[in-house]
Amino acid sequence: MKTRFTPTTLSIAIVMSFNAYADYASLENYQGKPASNHTVIANTELAQQLPWEDNTAFERTKKG
Repeated sequence: MKTRFTPTTLSIAIVMSFNAYADYASLENYQGKPASNHTVIANTELAQQLPWEDNTAFERTKKG
């Protein structure tokens, strides 16, 4: 079975490839957006539950 690409199919593929490149190029300058109030509250509540004084994980990574 022979595959045949029509000019329309090839045109769409070329246009889509340029769009994909443009999307990835803009990632270098992406600044993000501020966290919503819900996210800030959730992160604050989680941070209060974490054992910040426990440094054993950092010590284990130094050992390899």
